[in-house]
Amino acid sequence: VECSAVGRVEDGVWVANEVDVQMLVTLHDECEMYFVAMVESDEEEEVITRGVTSLPFTHPFPPHRLIYCSTETGLKAVYRQLLGRSPTTIAASASPPVVTYLFPHVPHVCLITATPETSPVLAAPNLTTYLALLKGE
Repeated sequence: VECSAVGRVEDGVWVANEVDVQMLVTLHDECEMYFVAMVESDEEEEVITRGVTSLPFTHPFPPHRLIYCSTETGLKAVYRQLLGRSPTTIAASASPPVVTYLFPHVPHVCLITATPETSPVLAAPNLTTYLALLKGE
């Protein structure tokens, strides 16, 4: 899950989108979830780490599943490395170029965007809506 797809930095604190908090907790409980973030500084990395680890998970989020990079190319590479871990990989990104790049390689890829109707790939306004679409709800 790309951090920018499920949250944002406000006043120096990373905050998960309210609609996605419970879904993130559920995913952490039920599968091997990774957070991927594109950052420009160590300080930004620390802000996101504090935000993710403060989510109300039932057990602590493993720090090695927080992956940071500084470029869009790095973001694509991280996703590609995670691809082989599971045949049911789901990638949720807020970056149209990353989604376009991943689409032929990932079983389930979604662009998280406020305007899903304009997306050439499956898109949703948030992670919770996307996962409901996958389930056919």
